[in-house]
Amino acid sequence: ETSSSSLLIVNICYLALLAICGAGCRIVLAQFFGDECANPGTVGWLSAGSPLCITADGAYVSREGNMVFVDLPANMIGSFLMGLLQTTSSLGLIGGNQPIAWLKASSPFQKYTSLHLAFRTGFCGSLTTFSSWNSAMVVTLFGTSSGEQHTVATCLFRALFGYIIGMETALGSYVFGKKVAEWIYYKFVSPEMYQEAVAIYNMEDKGVYINPNLPTFERRFLVRIDNISETTTTDDSMDRTEKLHSWRQSTEDVRRIGHADIQYLNEIEETLLLNNNSNKVSKELEEIAIDRGWDI
Repeated sequence: ETSSSSLLIVNICYLALLAICGAGCRIVLAQFFGDECANPGTVGWLSAGSPLCITADGAYVSREGNMVFVDLPANMIGSFLMGLLQTTSSLGLIGGNQPIAWLKASSPFQKYTSLHLAFRTGFCGSLTTFSSWNSAMVVTLFGTSSGEQHTVATCLFRALFGYIIGMETALGSYVFGKKVAEWIYYKFVSPEMYQEAVAIYNMEDKGVYINPNLPTFERRFLVRIDNISETTTTDDSMDRTEKLHSWRQSTEDVRRIGHADIQYLNEIEETLLLNNNSNKVSKELEEIAIDRGWDI
C-alpha cells in the first residue's frame, strides 16, 4: 500500500511538472506563430519582424476571430507527439512489447513508465488546447461587440471551416505520429519483423485473423506464414509441432476476421501458449473447445 501511494505521488508530481512545461510551450508557440503579428509590440521577447506569421498576418486583426486559430500549431505538435509516444501493443506492431514503440526494449527510458504517462497526459494534454480552439471558433461565429455590422454568413462559414481545419489537422497529426513510430520500429528497432508485418497485412486483407500477442513461432505457424525464415522458436520439439499442427487444422476455419468464436480461440491460445500452463484453461473454455471440435 505504501509503495502504491508513493507511486501515485510520483505520478502526480511528474504530471504536474510536465503539464506546466506543456502549457508554457503552448504560450510560446502561440506568440511565435501569430500573437506578435496580430498585435505588434505586445510580445516582449519578439520583434514584429521575427515571428512566423501563420495564424495572423499583422495587416489583419480580426474582431471576428480567424479560422486558422492561434493555437493550431500547438495542437498539431501535441497530437503528433501523442501518436509518436504510443506502445507497440496500441499500434498493433508485431514482435514487441515496448512501452515506447520507437525505442529499443533495452533502452533505459523504457523503464520510466511514470514519465511516459506524464509526457502523454501532462505535457501533450497541456500543449494541446481544444477548449481555447472552441472559444476561438465561437468568437469567429458570433464576433465581438462592435459598432460595425458583420456578415453572418461569412462568420458562419469561417467558423465551419475553422472546426474542420482544427479537427482534421489534429487527427492527421496524431495519425502521422503513429505512422512515424511504426516506421522507426520496423526500420531500426525490429527490422526483422517488417517482412512478417507485410505478410500479415496481406493475409488480413484476405480476411485471415492473426493474434499479434502470440509468441513468434506459434503466431507464424498457426496462420501458415511459411515464406519467412524462422530465427526464433519457443520449443522446436517434434511433439510440440505435431500438437500445434493438429490444433491448427481443427481451428483453421475459425481464424477469420469477425468470426463469432475468435474470442474463445484467443483466450485458449493465450493461456496455453503465453502462460504455457494447460491447467489455467477454464472448464467453460475446455467445453467450448470440445463442442467446436477443436483439438485442445
